[in-house]
Amino acid sequence: MENGNEDGHEDENEKEKENENEKENENEKEKEKEKENDDEDEDEDDDDKRLDAVARDEREAELPSQCREDGGVSVQSSMSELSAAEVQRWRAMFISLSLGHSNRSCKETSIVGLELKVFGLQEIKDSTLPIAVLIVGHGRLTDERSMQPFCQGILGEVDGLASTGSRKRDLLVITFDHRNHGKLNKNPVWNLAFEQNPNHLVDLAATIVGGTEDVSLIIDFLAAYLFPSGERKIEEFMVTGMSLGEPRVQIGIPMIALPFPSLVKNIGARAIQGGLAFAPPIYPPSLRSLLEADTDFNALAGKKILSMHGAVDPLVPYADGQKDIEDVKRVMQNGDVEVWVEEGQGHVLTPVMVKKTAEWIWRWGLSDKTRE
Repeated sequence: MENGNEDGHEDENEKEKENENEKENENEKEKEKEKENDDEDEDEDDDDKRLDAVARDEREAELPSQCREDGGVSVQSSMSELSAAEVQRWRAMFISLSLGHSNRSCKETSIVGLELKVFGLQEIKDSTLPIAVLIVGHGRLTDERSMQPFCQGILGEVDGLASTGSRKRDLLVITFDHRNHGKLNKNPVWNLAFEQNPNHLVDLAATIVGGTEDVSLIIDFLAAYLFPSGERKIEEFMVTGMSLGEPRVQIGIPMIALPFPSLVKNIGARAIQGGLAFAPPIYPPSLRSLLEADTDFNALAGKKILSMHGAVDPLVPYADGQKDIEDVKRVMQNGDVEVWVEEGQGHVLTPVMVKKTAEWIWRWGLSDKTRE
């Protein structure tokens, strides 16, 4: 009996020890979880600090409130091929394009639903000069808000150039959202590349063609909306990155982009790199007549074109469009086409590109000493 009791006590003691060991293990696990949570909190704090820094930079570069409804430079990150760090770099890049110039006025207007931001209108209200308009496009995965610092940088640089010489035209700068971007975004997937959107070629081509149609609409109707009584005359339209085939556009600045005829070569290479056959349905037969049509570069004769690229651009390498650009140069007079390839730069806009854009439009569109 005594031995039985002793055995029972020993069993109870062993169970108590096992329970204590289990509790210790549970405590250690809880401590590890708490440490992991603390580490995650620290990472989140770091992310919050980075986001706060971006927001602070955006406030410092803040544009007029009527043009910044949600207060920030926009880069589509949801479901995109851009990492969070890349999104932050792009935001910082866009903010830098103001070049530190003070903000100009911003007026919102709409051409039957095509919403426009017009920069610089208030500043020229007492002038009687004719007007030149720079229509600014934006890239895939961004929107018109992203280009607002660029607009402010252009206006500031042009004012500086005007202080050293007389001008024959005032300048307005226009931004708008391309199809399925910004406020027009109906489905983020339509803006993505082949890895997440097998219909990438069709969607991209439709976005480009839609943008050129919108530019023509702006040229047709902008003066009627801004100056309904004929108070001022718009006599020159210039564009960045698109619509160089529009006959009324004589001054164009493609930036980190390729001539439209180079699109098939560039997109086809991307598809093949992604393991896709560049054939139907990736490349529908119905698009061949649009994308592979013979291009008459003679139609560009007389235009003033500045084509700017990053030397190490992995998305739209200058080499992919170099042949077409050289063909354009062959039909143009000396000085009508300039190619700027910025060393060490990838698929980004840079402050140097802002300065060169301002110098180009001043030289050919605004200065009264324009060389004919």
